[in-house]
Amino acid sequence: MTSSTPRKRPDAMREHRYEVRRQILLPFALVGGVVLTVLVITLLLPQRAQVSLIADLLLTLLVLCPIVLCLFPLMVALWVAVFGLNHVHRGIASGMQRIEDITLSLVERSTAFSQMVEQRFAVLGQYLARFSRVLKVFDPPEEDSEDGVAHDRD
Repeated sequence: MTSSTPRKRPDAMREHRYEVRRQILLPFALVGGVVLTVLVITLLLPQRAQVSLIADLLLTLLVLCPIVLCLFPLMVALWVAVFGLNHVHRGIASGMQRIEDITLSLVERSTAFSQMVEQRFAVLGQYLARFSRVLKVFDPPEEDSEDGVAHDRD
């Protein structure tokens, strides 16, 4: 019986091992060596200022630089979004200006219409004021609060 997994060539296996060492183990060893070197320097230089400088350097190298590298694509995406929105704004500015002009004309027309209606109702109120005395005849008589007797008003 033959196995179902294909056999790799010896040169392919050797190339794969070389790539693993070069891309995974070597960077891991370099970072470990840097951290170990900094740790030894910290132990050899016990003064507070020297330890502070090394701590700041390690913070910058091991924390801040990766944060900047990880956030760089987000920053580029935000730049692209800003430039894209600027392009979109230039494209729709004329249409928005037309809508604004239409809205302004509607406001002016509705204001003129409401003023005309107000004037006509004011004139109608003046005409009806003449009849208010006649129309008060149908109102119920009001009671005076002092004596409790209903009196007609003239």
